[in-house]
Amino acid sequence: MINSELRYSFKSISTGERLLTVFFLTFFLLFLLFGLSLHIGHISILFKISSALADSSLIMIPFMLLKGKWRYLYIPLPFIISLLLAANIIYYRNFDDMIQPASYFNAALSDPSVIRGATTSAKWYDILYLILPFLPLSYIITVKKRVKAFSIRLSWKLGILTIFVLSSAISYAGVFRRIGIYKQLSSLNEIAETVFSKETSTWIGNYEMHNFTGYLVKCAVSRLNIGLELTPMDLIRIKSHISAAYNNNVALHNDSLHASCKGKNLIMIIVESLPYKVIEMKGADKIIPTLTKIVNDSASITSRCRVLADYGRSSDAQFIYNTGLLPLRNEALADNYAMKDYPSLAKALPYSSLEVIGESKRLWFHSLTTKSYGFDSLIDNVAPSGLNQDSIILDVAKKEISKLKSPFYIFITTISMHDPYDSPMVTPASDTLPVATTDSRDREYLERLHHFDVNLGRFLSGLESNGILDESIIVILGDHEIRSSLISQSLHDEYVPFIIMNTPVSLQEPITTTQLDVFPTIVELLGCRYRYLDVDYSGLGKSIFSPDRIPGTCHEPTDEDYTVSEMIIKGNPDRIRQ
Repeated sequence: MINSELRYSFKSISTGERLLTVFFLTFFLLFLLFGLSLHIGHISILFKISSALADSSLIMIPFMLLKGKWRYLYIPLPFIISLLLAANIIYYRNFDDMIQPASYFNAALSDPSVIRGATTSAKWYDILYLILPFLPLSYIITVKKRVKAFSIRLSWKLGILTIFVLSSAISYAGVFRRIGIYKQLSSLNEIAETVFSKETSTWIGNYEMHNFTGYLVKCAVSRLNIGLELTPMDLIRIKSHISAAYNNNVALHNDSLHASCKGKNLIMIIVESLPYKVIEMKGADKIIPTLTKIVNDSASITSRCRVLADYGRSSDAQFIYNTGLLPLRNEALADNYAMKDYPSLAKALPYSSLEVIGESKRLWFHSLTTKSYGFDSLIDNVAPSGLNQDSIILDVAKKEISKLKSPFYIFITTISMHDPYDSPMVTPASDTLPVATTDSRDREYLERLHHFDVNLGRFLSGLESNGILDESIIVILGDHEIRSSLISQSLHDEYVPFIIMNTPVSLQEPITTTQLDVFPTIVELLGCRYRYLDVDYSGLGKSIFSPDRIPGTCHEPTDEDYTVSEMIIKGNPDRIRQ
């Protein structure tokens, strides 16, 4: 009797209600799969379930209002959502964040490094993103023309609305609890202001607080709010802050410090994923003999430099090093603001200038940023893929240097040490490298590190034989840390090396810096006086030669540093009349 009642109840459900259920379950499974794939310790399973229910019910509300042939508009929606979720989970596994809105329009997805990172981080269960969208399509094909004529009873509509209200309430209850604990807030108003703030430090934070549909809404709002309208008072604020930063670098006014460096060439080598830890690790003299020799040379200065490029993933540290500004905290800088009139080293130095990169200039809008940073020319795509990329890049740079008229400024970015570390991507060393870990990813990384170091030695020897080395300041910098999810803890570090060769002075105390300190240090060494917005400019950091710097400590950027950087990046301060 019970079975017959169940069969009767199932038959009494209309085609439309069955289709609505199939759509709802499809979206729910997709959103739940996404949530479960995000390995975030502070997010509970209950939140992921309630989040999936809230997203699924919300997306079904417009479906219940469609009639006739308009219902076919929902057929591609599961495929679109599935594609968005799959792309974001791959991105999250590589960058610990969700995709920034402007990156959806980046045309460089065919870059070999992007493809390798995506394919390596894919999991076997990701196939479900391809299978699940076919469930509603299969049902629609089965019922055919009845799709246009179906009806949905009020009770079903109220059921979907009830699921949305309850699941959203559960989600936000969890969010308020997490934010209250994390921020140590007890006031409901303070928690609400934090949760519904317009600003967010990461895009995954939008999902954590507002579910996936909230993330999509934030993306849409971000695309509509590009740029800032600055006022004359804003310009005064910018000038005042950069003038204060310049005056804080008191050593900049001491000509005796940089007299012997003035007019020397500047060669900056930005090394992909180079943590400071590798300099101090056991066996460093075997794996990185060139860097070890440089660090121990009395004519070199080495500092432990804290990474600030974590927010600026689309520009990494190149933006900070070139401009002396901080990246945006919640937008893709290079995607949205590549072509601006930024202050820069290339503009500060009265030198011929060149940038050399291994990848295509289309990736992260190098074709635009090179111009924004004031370089005379760009050589790109010299080693887009394959083995021994750093060898090729440094060989090309060495040849180009021989063509440049002194004094010159060349900015070189390496690539061999880019993840994933699933293969050496270099010709293995002839001798067995001393490796203090059993993690295969560490071994592959150290092979690449050794490859870079050997070719750095060849590069410097070539400069020496051409008489260029002694006439140049060589700056070697880590781009950013290795992503912690792709390497063992023995190599993970939030600091990178900041090494200066051929310095006229030595520092007696160990130095700790941030990436923001690179710009003023170089400006000081080369003795350049640079004006931006009609005031003296030395970036927003602090030179390592400032006598009031406390040994072993960082000059930490302030909120005002971030705010002024954002105003310069998103506004047009050079066009404002006072």
